[in-house]
Amino acid sequence: MSIDIETNHLYKQINRKLNLTVSEHLNTSAGYIIYTNRKFIDPKEKRIIIYYYPGQEDPKARKIGDYINIGGSTYSIQFWEAQKPTILEGKELQDFYDSHKRKD
Repeated sequence: MSIDIETNHLYKQINRKLNLTVSEHLNTSAGYIIYTNRKFIDPKEKRIIIYYYPGQEDPKARKIGDYINIGGSTYSIQFWEAQKPTILEGKELQDFYDSHKRKD
């Protein structure tokens, strides 16, 4: 099984288990209500980063924990506040993505 197929399968498993939608209200384990913006899956560090905007109180908000088990491995879930990117932040983010790409 190639790495691309394994990574794709991992992404599908995580997406199925989290079942996140854009602008969904979530109640984090720290008690914050957030709107989801996007997510980034980092298989090397075994973490899932959920970018968010602060949200309003919502009693129907779905609770989400700090960890998720996928295929016998535990992935941490981190919440990063999304902000309007500047050119410098965009470059730093691109460097981060590039550093985690598969090297041939």
